[in-house]
Amino acid sequence: ELMHAFVSYRVSTEGGGGNGLSGRISERIRSLSIDGEKELQIPRHGWGVWLQSAKQPEPFRPEEAKVFLDKDCLQDGQSWLAGFIQGLSASMIFVPLLSWTEDDRGSVGELAKIGVNGFDRVDNVLLELIIAMALREEPGAAVQAVLPVLIGQAKPAGDVLKSSVAGGGQGAFSRKDGSATAGNMRVRRGSLAASGNLSNPVKGFEAFPFHKLGRLSDEPSKETSAKAGKILRQLGLGEHKVQEVMTRSVKTVVDQVLRNQGVQASDWDDEDGLVTECGMRVLKTVLNEMRRLRSDPKYFEQGRPMGSEVLEWLQKANLRSYAPLFVHHRLDSLDYVARLDKAKLSMLFDEYEELYPRSGQKGAMGGELAKLKKAHSKLLYRTPPRLLGLIGARPDERTQPISARLERYRDTEASGMAALTSGNCVELFHTNGVLRWVWVALWGGYAAFW
Repeated sequence: ELMHAFVSYRVSTEGGGGNGLSGRISERIRSLSIDGEKELQIPRHGWGVWLQSAKQPEPFRPEEAKVFLDKDCLQDGQSWLAGFIQGLSASMIFVPLLSWTEDDRGSVGELAKIGVNGFDRVDNVLLELIIAMALREEPGAAVQAVLPVLIGQAKPAGDVLKSSVAGGGQGAFSRKDGSATAGNMRVRRGSLAASGNLSNPVKGFEAFPFHKLGRLSDEPSKETSAKAGKILRQLGLGEHKVQEVMTRSVKTVVDQVLRNQGVQASDWDDEDGLVTECGMRVLKTVLNEMRRLRSDPKYFEQGRPMGSEVLEWLQKANLRSYAPLFVHHRLDSLDYVARLDKAKLSMLFDEYEELYPRSGQKGAMGGELAKLKKAHSKLLYRTPPRLLGLIGARPDERTQPISARLERYRDTEASGMAALTSGNCVELFHTNGVLRWVWVALWGGYAAFW
């Protein structure tokens, strides 16, 4: 089960009660993955299976991007919380729509109320941000990237075009956005102006007010953090990690999200261009993450001759979260893994630490490196040395080349009666030396008797 993107928004501003951007972006992601340029289409191995607990849109094609938007995906009678947990934990890309208007409304703007005169509440937008960032940091979690969309105050209708329409349509959009020229007016393909509908002028957005972020609380929202902690425990995160997440202030959580490269709504003069840009950026991020991981560990297990042994070894050593890196570097046999020296193990760990940072502090996962080295040493010395630290030490048999293992492989080691009564007794008799002579003797006796 896989969802390619999870769109987070506040209903009153980006949902049905506001500008409706959440629904339009979700639909554009899906449509571009089918009807867009070829480089935006998801390859077959990345289609995944629609989340069973989520409502599937109609009509739906298996090759289209799977986007979780709660208003479209929640089953009738299903709680928002259960659907949100299942949807986010199965999504690759987290797409939060972060807005702040002049009257302190918006998905982020309303967070400024928390902490003022002791005010607190469970804020669902903040809850989604906390859970998503915690999962992004957790090795092996589905969430691979965060792509925020930054939205400021909506421009009054007509502001974007007033320089163009004042004077009989002379002029152009102010931004160098790749728009085409139609008559004496430069317009973007797909915009309302391009379709000739100037009775309902396009609208744009002001820049996101970063200067207001200082008004966010330096303390956590206790009620929201308590609920987030309960959810993270249900998702299997360790208690130490849960406690650390629960101490994050409102400002810290928003700042963590904003550290990720995103889309600035103010760079676009109309909502349609913004929606298309968001859809394209989400799909490109999905494809980039797929290329980075190269392939799914399940494909690695089924498509590589010895890949299943590598994954089994990682699982037993409690290193399953390393699987994407082993896939990326084509470490598809324990023979290759055993040949890694200390320097290469350290390089592998450095990549792991970059992929799954803990609290943004490099080197905070030193224990993980020791665990990796210990598991590697057990491959080299599965049977520990018994005398003088040298004699008796033997490597894991699975680290030997496949050719050497095939030489020792015997599928004919069975009793004579079992071989005689089996369906392929002739093949077994002829491939086993002793049984072959028994077969010759029996055949010779039969021929002599007749």
